[in-house]
Amino acid sequence: MKLLGSLLDAVFVLRCVGCDVPLATARGATAEALAFCDLCAATCNEPEPGCLVCGQELASILGGVSRGPCGACLATPPPYRRARWGYEYGGAVQDAIKRLKFGGREDVAGPLARAAFRLAEVGDGWDAIVPVPLHWWRLARRGFNQATALSHALRAVTRAPVETGWLRRKRATVAQSTLPEPRRDANVRGAFEVPRRDRVRGKAVLLVDDVVTTSATTTECARVLRRAGAASVDVWSVARTLA
Repeated sequence: MKLLGSLLDAVFVLRCVGCDVPLATARGATAEALAFCDLCAATCNEPEPGCLVCGQELASILGGVSRGPCGACLATPPPYRRARWGYEYGGAVQDAIKRLKFGGREDVAGPLARAAFRLAEVGDGWDAIVPVPLHWWRLARRGFNQATALSHALRAVTRAPVETGWLRRKRATVAQSTLPEPRRDANVRGAFEVPRRDRVRGKAVLLVDDVVTTSATTTECARVLRRAGAASVDVWSVARTLA
């Protein structure tokens, strides 16, 4: 039995999602300790408290940090109820997302999602988790949707089912990261649709993506879901690129 245990440990050893070194974890370890080694964890920056709607940092006139809706959300409320993310995009978090997204390392999704979700303070009580969809040809080239992999990792935490058919990308778009900010809204406008409105109507949705930059994609997805009758949409991502 000891030999079998040693073999299982060798095969199923936990590894850092940022650098792949084996993790020395103890029973009851935190979600972060089950995802990042100490060196990588030191490069992971958590977001500052910010706007209660879009999550962006709010600096008060007194130099502190204020909590409440920002001016932009007060002037033009977004189609989602709240947007949250676990980390700032950079350091080991950026490395982990690239390994997941471009390196085919789906095993990174679970520990990364659980660590980032704990920090996000996004809420609870959803009827479904909906990943931001890829266009079919990009899905075929990549082999999987990283947002779907992250969504399945959250299922055990939220107890909400993952619904990959509720939202569809009907038009291929240029990668948002290659475009200047002013062109990103137009790039995704009209790119998504809800095939079956009866499934979405009246539901509370958690919309999941890996990285949010200008929020153009998640805002458009949330808008389409709300127009289809979703009662509410919350947005969660592993990380956000901050200006």
